[in-house]
Amino acid sequence: MHKIVRIIFKSVGFASFTVACGILVSMFFIKEPTNIEIKGNCKTHVCASKKSQGIDNFSHCLKRCYLESNKIQSGMWAIPVVVAIFFIGIGLILLVIASFLRTKKKSI
Repeated sequence: MHKIVRIIFKSVGFASFTVACGILVSMFFIKEPTNIEIKGNCKTHVCASKKSQGIDNFSHCLKRCYLESNKIQSGMWAIPVVVAIFFIGIGLILLVIASFLRTKKKSI
């Protein structure tokens, strides 16, 4: 029974490490939006309804959209790194538990 539990803890621990490595590797392939794409998105999608309400409302909406987009873009890497650290911690805990569950040999 201990051997089965140990194998389960080991396999889940290694799976947790695999998920963490997948998150970290995928971060290198994520394409960040450029400033031109952000400005285009703000003009065409976010603030399009404000255009008919006057130039002041439209320009205020654009400034707010640019600031919010830059805040989001600057924190874009924080969440995947924290999640990867979480999975690495879970993997380490499970592997340590699996190492403590070793079956003890009986001495004669």
